[in-house]
Amino acid sequence: MRLHSWHGTAMAAVLTVFGSVATMAAPAAGVPSFERQVQPILYRHCTECHSHGHVGDQAIGLDLTTYHGVMAGSRLGPAVIPRQPQFSAIMMVLDWNARSYLQMPPLGHQLSRKDRDVIRAWIAAGAKND
Repeated sequence: MRLHSWHGTAMAAVLTVFGSVATMAAPAAGVPSFERQVQPILYRHCTECHSHGHVGDQAIGLDLTTYHGVMAGSRLGPAVIPRQPQFSAIMMVLDWNARSYLQMPPLGHQLSRKDRDVIRAWIAAGAKND
């Protein structure tokens, strides 16, 4: 029995979709580590203001020095929504998709795309603590 060309096309589409789903569901060896990758970025760029007793903590209650602090968020709401970097406040301010006075870090020194992508990938993977 000969398959028509649309059968082959349909099968290729199904395999592509299921292959993509399987790839996304598989444990990702490249998932960033909070402790080894995310926390050092936050430490270098954010904790000067967003640590206990400093201006970012006093202003909105956001302490980025620990996993618990990151996940606790601020008085304004969560900083991180696991698996949803596009809705996570931390990504909005780091990507500068917020009002200019909320763009972080302040003073025109945006984090590199590489650093932002590490944080985004960590959130997308579930924002786990390690």
